[in-house]
Amino acid sequence: MMGKPLVILFITYNRTNYAIRTIDSVFKNLITPNGISWYICDDGSTKEHYTAVMNRINHHKGHICGHHSKKLGYGAGCNRGWPIASQTGPVTLWLEDDWELEEKWDMGPYIELLEKNHHIGMIRLGHLPIDQIGKCVGYNGIRYLDIDPGPSFQYSGNPHLKHDRFMLHYGRMPEGIDPGATEQFYDQQVRKKREKGPRIIWPLMIGNRYIWGHIGTVHAYVKT
Repeated sequence: MMGKPLVILFITYNRTNYAIRTIDSVFKNLITPNGISWYICDDGSTKEHYTAVMNRINHHKGHICGHHSKKLGYGAGCNRGWPIASQTGPVTLWLEDDWELEEKWDMGPYIELLEKNHHIGMIRLGHLPIDQIGKCVGYNGIRYLDIDPGPSFQYSGNPHLKHDRFMLHYGRMPEGIDPGATEQFYDQQVRKKREKGPRIIWPLMIGNRYIWGHIGTVHAYVKT
C-alpha cells in the first residue's frame, strides 16, 4: 500500500520568475518514495502571479492539495496553510519561492526517519551556518548534526522538513511581523519548549555545499 506523499508548503508572493524556477527545480531534482503534493501559501499576490504558480504545477502534472491567496503575512499564512497541508501527509517541506534545488536529492531516508523516530521533528536542509553547535549522531547509516537546543538559531526558516509532531509541540508561528523576525521569535519559542520536545537535526552530507541555491535578491516582504 502506498504511503503518504511529501507535502510542500510553498510560500510565495509576487516573485513569479523565482517561483517558476523553484517549482521546476523540484520536479526535476526532488526524489520521494510516495510522490509530492503542494499547498500554495500565497500572501495576496497579483492574480497573474497566483495563476502562473498554479499553472506551472499543473504543467508538471503535479497534485495541489490546497491553496490560498490572501494578505495575511508570513506567520499567519503558514498557520493557515500547514493544518490543511498536514491532512494530506504528516511530513511537510517548507519552501519559500526563491530556493532552487540544484541537484538530484532523495528525500526518502529523511521522510522515513521523521515518520519512524518520534524524537525527531525537523530536518534542516539548508547550509550549515558558522558557529552552529551540535553533536554528530547516526540514523540508518546516515550522519546528522543533532542541533544543540541551547544557543540561538536552532530553528531555521531555510528549506526544511517538518513532521506534524514538531508543530503540535512547539506551536503556531508568530504573526504580524516580517519573515526575519518571525524566524527569530519562533527560534525563541522552540528553545523555551525544548524540554522533551522533538529534536532538530541537519544532514552532515550537505557539508559546505548549497544544494538549495538562493535565487536573486528580490525580497518578498518589504515595508511600504
